Amino acid sequence: MALLVCLPFLGASQVNDFGIWTSISVGKALTKELSVSLAEDVRFYENASEISTIYTDAGVGYEINRHVDVELHYRFIRKKQLDDYYESRQRWYADVSYRYRTRYVDFIFRERYQSQYRQARSDRKTLSPESHLRSKITARADMDRPYRPYFSFEWNYQLNGVGGNTVDNLRYRVGADYKFNKTYALGLYYMINKEVNVVAPVTDYVVGVDIEISL
Repeated sequence: MALLVCLPFLGASQVNDFGIWTSISVGKALTKELSVSLAEDVRFYENASEISTIYTDAGVGYEINRHVDVELHYRFIRKKQLDDYYESRQRWYADVSYRYRTRYVDFIFRERYQSQYRQARSDRKTLSPESHLRSKITARADMDRPYRPYFSFEWNYQLNGVGGNTVDNLRYRVGADYKFNKTYALGLYYMINKEVNVVAPVTDYVVGVDIEISL
């Protein structure tokens, strides 16, 4: 883990940026095990001065048991290009999560497979679909309080890269979720989102705000 955290920062020169990510999501439990969700996300880049990405995400989740959850999602994305054109992208992904509880900390191990299709203009050559495995480890404090701090580390492994399969993105996040009541919750976090093993890698320093509504 120490090598994964430290080595990427010793590579080639980086382009740095500051961003703000905002999202609001609504979830509904249909049964004890089955739930659905809908989320809207807006992300600001260029030192939080421009809207870079807007997406709508719809998903369904199923709790197999107290340790294992599975989810299936569809996401429609509009992402800004260098010429200010917003390119459409469609992504579907499937998650499998395993939760291990201790007295004070919950550990969550999530594996995601995602496939993304890009609707680029005819004068552009793009890789479509792009396929990734996204592995994530989260350590979340288990306290008898309305707030729960956490730390997570995620790495993306591209499965169908032109130059070969490789890890191309790392994310380090620290934050806390605050549950006001059974309906409303607020999440705040700070994240480092770092591209690796790509041409002209970008490192984003992101402040995020999530609003969750449970119906």
